[in-house]
Order: sequence, then structure tokens, then C-alpha cells
Amino acid sequence: MKTKLLVTAFFLNLFIISSKAQEEVFFDNSSLTTTSIQGVALNSTIKKYFTERIGIRTAYDASYFYELKLAGRAVLSLSGGLMYYQVEKHVLDFDGFDSGYGYSSQYNSDYLLANVGIEPRIYFSLNQRRTEKRGGLNSGWFVGMPFNLSYVINNPKILQKKNGELKDIDYLTFSNRIKYSVGVQFGYRHAISNNLFTEMAVGLNYVNYNDWYSDYRLSVCAKVAVAYTF
Repeated sequence: MKTKLLVTAFFLNLFIISSKAQEEVFFDNSSLTTTSIQGVALNSTIKKYFTERIGIRTAYDASYFYELKLAGRAVLSLSGGLMYYQVEKHVLDFDGFDSGYGYSSQYNSDYLLANVGIEPRIYFSLNQRRTEKRGGLNSGWFVGMPFNLSYVINNPKILQKKNGELKDIDYLTFSNRIKYSVGVQFGYRHAISNNLFTEMAVGLNYVNYNDWYSDYRLSVCAKVAVAYTF
């Protein structure tokens, strides 16, 4: 947990420092509308689930993105990359219980996923750019509806204690390796230079992870990203 908090704090501090380090002074008439851009991004996402079984979960991902201009202030953001997160699980203890099984110690199970995403966005502060001398990289306030589809690459297993022996169970099939999420988010993008920007967003997320834990669906989330365009 300390490692997760440190990494997330690093992303957050990087966003704050970079936002204050340099004013967005590059500007042209095209900055009054969105433009198509592409690049690579590093993201850190924190989710708080509305369930007692799972508290806060942090995920990290690296991705390539292409932000396609649709019209005026609207864009369609496409992305693909790798995501990593940990799931806190209990050992299934079949010893010493009268019926079924019980839970004993906890452990962390690592998940590595291939992830693709699509997000329609609207940037609604473009008209402020001329007076504030800001522009470029579609910077400003935005609202979006991200959809993500993932596939578990590695083979996380469940630990089972039975007859005094601890074994791992391969429980993932093709169907429950596929996971998706959809939500709505509100955020701000800050252009540091002609090729670099930071971004922060908060929102609600519906998750159908089809995992060992099946009682979590809705979460509130916050994301910090650093991206380089080319």
C-alpha cells in the first residue's frame, strides 16, 4: 500500500509542479478549436469501490493514444497499452471449518492486462484561450465518457489451504479474463510545451471485472496522466 501511495503521489506532484512551472504561451488561431494529436502517456488511477470488501485500488498503465478531432470542441480519444494493478485476496481455508470453507490470511495477486480504450470528449473552455494566452494540445477543461476493454495476460491464481497444504488454483478462463469498464469523467489538461502535457480527471466508473470478487461494480475514481505527443 505504501508503494502505491508513493507512486500515485509522484504522479500528482509531477502534475502540480509541471502545471506551475511554465505558462502556456504558445497560441495561434487554431487553438480556438480542437486538433488531432497522438503520443504516449503514463497514467495512475485510484478507484474507491462502493463495497466493504474492496477499499481503494490503484492501477498504472502505459499507452499509445490518438485523439481524433470530430468537430469544433469534440474529439474521439483512442488508446491501447498495458495496465497493472493488484487485487487483495484471502486464502481459501478448507481446514477447521464445519461447512464449506473460510478465509485465512490475505495476499496480493498481481494482474497485467492488455487494454484498449475509446473516449468521446468535449473541451468546453476553448473560448478562454485567447484572453488567457493559452493554447495547444487541446488544453483546457473537458468532460468525457471513457470505455475500456481489457484482457488479463498473466495467470493470477487463488491460494487454497486444504489438509494442511497450500496450493494455487488456476481459475481464469477465457471469458473471465475479459474485463470492461465505462464511466464519465471531468478533468483539466495543461500543456507544458508544444509536445508535453499533464492531465487530471475525476469521475464515476462502472466495472464488470468478472473476477473472484463479484460484488463490486460502481466506483469513484481519480486519474493523473503525463503525456508526450509527436
